Amino acid sequence: MKKTINSIQKDLNDLYIEKLDKKFLASIKDQEKLSAPLLIKAYQSYIDAPIKIMYVGKETNHWLTHHSIEANKRGLIGSYDENDNLNTDRLLDRYNKRMTQQHNWKKSALFNQYKNIKDQLVDNNVGSGSVVWNNLFKMAYDRGKGYSKSSLGHSIELQQLSKQIFLKELQILKPEIIIFVTGSSYDTVIKDYFTEYETLEIVIPKKLWKFKYKNILCYRTVHPDSIRFIKKENREDYYQMIINDIKKEYKI
Repeated sequence: MKKTINSIQKDLNDLYIEKLDKKFLASIKDQEKLSAPLLIKAYQSYIDAPIKIMYVGKETNHWLTHHSIEANKRGLIGSYDENDNLNTDRLLDRYNKRMTQQHNWKKSALFNQYKNIKDQLVDNNVGSGSVVWNNLFKMAYDRGKGYSKSSLGHSIELQQLSKQIFLKELQILKPEIIIFVTGSSYDTVIKDYFTEYETLEIVIPKKLWKFKYKNILCYRTVHPDSIRFIKKENREDYYQMIINDIKKEYKI
């Protein structure tokens, strides 16, 4: 029996409430430097999509950490109410705003490519949420080195927590395809999460890797922000290569 959008969201919320229980986070260091967690809001358009695709980045740069937010409501520490319960409504609302306010996407290379993939493979309906956006790390780590954030190497505890949540999200959302736009520096994280991965093809070394995890077709390519650092003569449209390959695989 096909699950309803409400039952899927409940499963996700139950997962977040369990895994992000405040008392279980005591072992994670530098909590005051961690962003609020990225909680996925599921959309009916994803459930109805002809192909279920998950688009995965590294971690957020800023997620409820802006200085305009009251200090006690910022970041991971500010993600809980006065009774130490995870404020899922607020966190899901933040995700929903990012997914539906497409006028902000023009400023984001990450979401320009998200839109490109969604429009070519699923639908071009504004703010439909028909492709799930996710990240490898649930929280971003602010090292105080500018706008860009990196959780890579923060701690075993943060990576394992993110891994547990990510794998469970896959069980709940059941994507057929995952597109990782994380760059090769995060391959160790992908391989830690997906111990049973099978390489199908190294299309372009370090730039485009095609593999399978169980019954999920996966691609890993460069992060959209890093394209400008690749010499023009060596640059390929990696995203269009992925889109074309998916069209071929699924006879679109």
